[in-house]
Amino acid sequence: MLLQVGSLSRALEPRSPDCRESGVLFSRPRAWVCSAALFALALSAAGCPARPTRESGPAGTEPPPKGKPEDAARSYVSAMDREDIQGVLDAVHPDSEIAESIEEKARFFASYDVRYEIESVEVREETDAYAVVDLVQTSKRVPGRGLPFIDNRAKVECRLRKHRGAWKVLTFTFGETAYFR
Repeated sequence: MLLQVGSLSRALEPRSPDCRESGVLFSRPRAWVCSAALFALALSAAGCPARPTRESGPAGTEPPPKGKPEDAARSYVSAMDREDIQGVLDAVHPDSEIAESIEEKARFFASYDVRYEIESVEVREETDAYAVVDLVQTSKRVPGRGLPFIDNRAKVECRLRKHRGAWKVLTFTFGETAYFR
């Protein structure tokens, strides 16, 4: 749910002329209670916890990440292998440039038929909120299908960040690549 600040301030605007003239936003305690309730409702609608819970920890922090960072990297590659646009979107962090270039992925899937396989995975760095996973991935064209594609094996650096308690791919950067036919 998208909440616009302007609409909230209009909703909280005092109705009686005497409040506007005095420069006081609300003159009665009841109005303060109503505004606090509206503010709490807006926070909960935006997904912000009002107070700590077992799942969320201290207010303003996220729960520990679900799963392992290497599983999130595998999930992304698996979605690419299935040519599953929604799966790709589910695997990437909302701040990722990958999410912004999803139309390019759809065009790629429409033109090429490539199978992706992970040969190795290694977690290089991991904190509570950020991880770097190195993997070796092979990309091979399915014979007789799609446009020509040069099969390859590439070292990939996958950076992940947690979002709503789950690891999500932030970047997927190809490094050293060996091409073979």
